[in-house]
Amino acid sequence: MKSNPHVYPYIPFQDLFKKDLNEFNEQKTVSTKDLRDLMNQLDRLESSMIEAEGSTSEKILSLLAHDEIRFGPKELITDQWAERLSEIEFFVAQNTPIECTILGFPFKIPVPLKTNRTLPDFGELLSLHRLYRVGQLIQEIYEPGCKIVIYSEGAFASAVGVSEEDAEQYHVYLEYLIETFGYGEIIEARRLSDMESTVDNFQELYQEKVQELQSLYEKGDESYLKKYQGTYDAVAKIVSTQGIDQDLLMDAYNPDLTDEDCSEEVLNVRQDIRKRTHEAIFLYHAYLMTRDRIEFLEKETPNSLRMSVSPKSNRYGIQPINSSCNKLAYHSVPVFDQNTQEISQEYLIDILRDHEHKYTELMWEDDKESLPFAYERK
Repeated sequence: MKSNPHVYPYIPFQDLFKKDLNEFNEQKTVSTKDLRDLMNQLDRLESSMIEAEGSTSEKILSLLAHDEIRFGPKELITDQWAERLSEIEFFVAQNTPIECTILGFPFKIPVPLKTNRTLPDFGELLSLHRLYRVGQLIQEIYEPGCKIVIYSEGAFASAVGVSEEDAEQYHVYLEYLIETFGYGEIIEARRLSDMESTVDNFQELYQEKVQELQSLYEKGDESYLKKYQGTYDAVAKIVSTQGIDQDLLMDAYNPDLTDEDCSEEVLNVRQDIRKRTHEAIFLYHAYLMTRDRIEFLEKETPNSLRMSVSPKSNRYGIQPINSSCNKLAYHSVPVFDQNTQEISQEYLIDILRDHEHKYTELMWEDDKESLPFAYERK
């Protein structure tokens, strides 16, 4: 059991000893047209990225390997160039749309220091727009184009303390964004949890795997312990800490505040996070392993190109927003900088403590959640 070395990087919060917060007193309402215009302005993908020479399949593969699209080492593609080319050629030879799948978009991470929303915001919209633009560029090369199926991972909600209702609303809102912004010709959103109904004994298989992994952990199995440890820090920053006092939470996440130096109240929060992280890891790994055991994706989309923000040798790493954004949309809030005219993904608690800039809350007029859809920094 190996952990993946090419995952989206974990970025720590800025100095959590600093607790002097700003108040955002300015709001601006933006329209759907305003958002479209901003996305077009931010778009870094251009037709000039398409290679002039080569076969149709080679041009498509070269596009997916481009530095502005690819996430992860280029060698993950170039070292298996012939195999990757044959995956694309399978569709080109039949003159049918290239099928792609990507897993992600689970729910807004339930950590108030990261984001305060339940529904997707401009960050997820930018990620959808990015996939759509990749699809458009492929269509410039190959007229049948491609179809990108997102499998939203709301199935992991209960493992980290997110309600099924919140995860479902998040998925439905992804569908709303796809429809509102006209991405449906290329992008379709499905639920990974749909696989649970494809076999009669899914829950039995799943619980068996949970118990098997717990047993491996208790026995000190070296291979599984490595996988467990490789996942621990990431899961610890995902389990729900909603409803906890903000100052208390900042201390609980502060890596420079030791258990010996923190209050009993903070230590209790930390111990609760550790306990729930430990439990969640088995559930998370078991779900993925059960998915692979029943070969869900292989049966649903047997020849599809596997896109991912966690690339491996059999996946196409995709940058979800652009090459300079270092946080995933569902872990953070989107910030448009008026000075640089660039977008970034920031932790909410970090911009709340930024006293060097002025922030305006951008409220989308068609939003279904009464919270900022994005922030503007000056």
